[in-house]
Amino acid sequence: MIPASLAAQVSDGVLRALDFALENIGVCEDPVGSNRGPEIDAWTRELGSPVGSFWCAIAVAKARKEGGLWIPAHDAGACNEWLYEARLLRLTSDTPVPGAAVLYTNRVPVASGPYAGQLDVVHIGLVLRVTPVLMSIEGNTTLGKYDRNGYVQTLKEVDRSRVMCYVLPGVAVKTVAGGEPLNQRAGGSS
Repeated sequence: MIPASLAAQVSDGVLRALDFALENIGVCEDPVGSNRGPEIDAWTRELGSPVGSFWCAIAVAKARKEGGLWIPAHDAGACNEWLYEARLLRLTSDTPVPGAAVLYTNRVPVASGPYAGQLDVVHIGLVLRVTPVLMSIEGNTTLGKYDRNGYVQTLKEVDRSRVMCYVLPGVAVKTVAGGEPLNQRAGGSS
C-alpha cells in the first residue's frame, strides 16, 4: 500500500497504479531466469506480448492499466515503444512524478526499424516517490544494483545515470477503429 503521506499528493488513477505495483512486490520468475511465472504470464497474455519476454515494461503497463493511466497502444511490453509513442503524444518529461514511467537507456542509438535513431531504451520502472529519495517499482530486475534482466519485482532507487526520461501518467487513450487516438491529456490527473 502506498504511504499515506504520498497518497494525498497523487490522483486516484496514480494511486491505483502504485498500489497495484506495490501489492506485487516479490512477484518472481519461476523458474528464475525464465521471464515466466503465474502472474508474469497472466500480465503478458493480457497485454498481448509473447510469453517469456523481458517483463519490466509488462509490469509497468499492467500497473498503469489498473490505474487507467496511459500505456502504449501498440506493444506495451516493449521499452522502445514506450518512448516512441510517448514522444508522439508529448508525454515525455525530464522531471519525475509519482506514477511516471522511468525509461533507462544504454545510450546506444537504435540502428534500424521503427525506432531507428532513438537511443535504445533497455529497462523501465514506475516512479513511486520523488523525495526524499527518487524510488521506483521495477519488474524483471534484481534486489541489488541495476540489472535490466533480473527475476523479481521490487523497490529500487532510480539510477539517475541511466535515465533517458520519464513518461507522465496521462490517462488511457480512447481510440477509433483505425487505432487513432481520440483524446489525450498529459499529467497525473484522472
